[in-house]
Amino acid sequence: MDKFNYKKNKEMYNYFKSKVNIISSFRLVVFLCSIISFFIASSYIFFIYVGFFFILCFIILIYVHDKFYKKLEYYNNSLEVIDEYKKRVNGKWREFSDIGGDYESELLNDLDIVGKNSLFQYLSICKTKDGRDVLIKKLSNNKFNVDKLIDEQDAVKELSNMHKFILDFQVSMFKYRDKNIRLSDGFKKLDRRVGNKTIDLFIGLFLSTLSIFLLFFGLFNILPLSCFYAMFIFNFFINYMYSFIFNLDFDNISFVTYNYEKLKGVYDIVVSCNFDSKLLNNIKNKTNAGSSSMNKLVIINDLNNFKDNILSSFIFNGLFSINIIVMYLYSLFQDSDTKIFKDGISCVAELEALISLSNLGIVRDDVVIPKISNEIVLEFNDIKHPLIDQGKCVGNDYSGKNGINIITGSNMGGKTSFLRTIGINLILMNAGGFVCSKNFKSCYMKIFTSMRVEDDIDSGISTFYGELLRIKKALDYEEGNRIILVDEIFKGTNYNDRIYGAIEVMKKLNDERTILFITTHDFELCDVKIKNLENYYVKEYYEGDNIKFDYKIRHGKCDSTNAKYLMRKMRIID
Repeated sequence: MDKFNYKKNKEMYNYFKSKVNIISSFRLVVFLCSIISFFIASSYIFFIYVGFFFILCFIILIYVHDKFYKKLEYYNNSLEVIDEYKKRVNGKWREFSDIGGDYESELLNDLDIVGKNSLFQYLSICKTKDGRDVLIKKLSNNKFNVDKLIDEQDAVKELSNMHKFILDFQVSMFKYRDKNIRLSDGFKKLDRRVGNKTIDLFIGLFLSTLSIFLLFFGLFNILPLSCFYAMFIFNFFINYMYSFIFNLDFDNISFVTYNYEKLKGVYDIVVSCNFDSKLLNNIKNKTNAGSSSMNKLVIINDLNNFKDNILSSFIFNGLFSINIIVMYLYSLFQDSDTKIFKDGISCVAELEALISLSNLGIVRDDVVIPKISNEIVLEFNDIKHPLIDQGKCVGNDYSGKNGINIITGSNMGGKTSFLRTIGINLILMNAGGFVCSKNFKSCYMKIFTSMRVEDDIDSGISTFYGELLRIKKALDYEEGNRIILVDEIFKGTNYNDRIYGAIEVMKKLNDERTILFITTHDFELCDVKIKNLENYYVKEYYEGDNIKFDYKIRHGKCDSTNAKYLMRKMRIID
């Protein structure tokens, strides 16, 4: 995508790929030259110096290679991120593997929030389970605090224009790609106390100091070096036994430090960025406060890694009692940094969710931040479904307050899609995100749906009974405003009971805090004599022998059907 400067990133990727290949080849040549130099040195002593020169060059090339390789990795991952945004534009986002299927519910399934070809699949950039949890919570139609929602809207709107930050953030989170990790799971291990600070500090300093002094005295012939050797072995043995005895504690330390130190790059990106919105600045401040804690954790992780290598463990535990020092530093970290550190980690999950919600503003130009109303109202112009290609989707208008809305009309004319379009855009509004509309205004309304209702043989629930359960939830809700989206009301029962039941539901839900949408083929519902009832319809038209639809919602009652036409076309009837 041009917003992410794909061309420049591709050029930089090719540049660093070329450099890495050249340095790799040159490094191999230098290494071979060093081997040859030491081989020749058996005859010509001068080549010993040549060999050491090549070894020094080899070490320098390793450093340079690593530096260039990290740049190559960054641009390679950035191209992958940009490619995902391109897929959101061209409709290939349905290839994304994370569909949020582990968060299924009636509402989320009815409105295509989770599952295959869902809003979650389209929006999510989350690499951690924590981010996925936060995003789903935002998309679950939870009642919002207006001030907090406006802060979230400001943050999402600002992020949609911060393409470099979004790119850098996602590239840094690639370290957690395919690991499906929940960062907060480590909090339990972080809270599990280890060691004893006072004792660990005393033993660690005593053994390390004694070992260093014996080495100094041995080098200056004050004491025999054998004293140092004995202390060195004793020190290593004590530290080895210490790690063996406290094996579970060291497992916790390894888990926490390994999984969290990879976030240092993410912290650096957040802290170095300038934000305007209140929420993003709060996130930055919490992350900044946690940066010093993250730096401590990185040091602990580096020291802890010494014990995983036989040679480094032997040297550093013999000299400095590294295992005991690690235990002391970690327990000190637990006392002074745990709360600040947890707050910083939670900010990462929040940013993953907010960036996901900003994606609509990045990949589409037919979106807007909705206006929040204090009164029950639903108004929009040119509303579209976010999961339908922008060039193919037909927009619709609506303006209404509390009341009943009956939608009739042709099969395949867009009645159900219109209900889902309303529902999914309300979900986006309640999450603090963009909606696909030119203008959009609404208050918070608890969303109830009765759409993809199926029977449940194991529970002995028929389709009709399943519909009743959905409607009953809506009827029993008394905590505030509600919007109810019902597709083909009571389609699971006979005609007479369906009409009677639908009318009774309409009467009970016809109050000052409810907006009800019903799609139906029962024209009788259009003429029910109750207040606040409005009729809408969709229609078909014909070109030759083909049926066509414009998917527009019109005010009024339908005066045609297409069921017989479709049955004749499919040769089901004559």
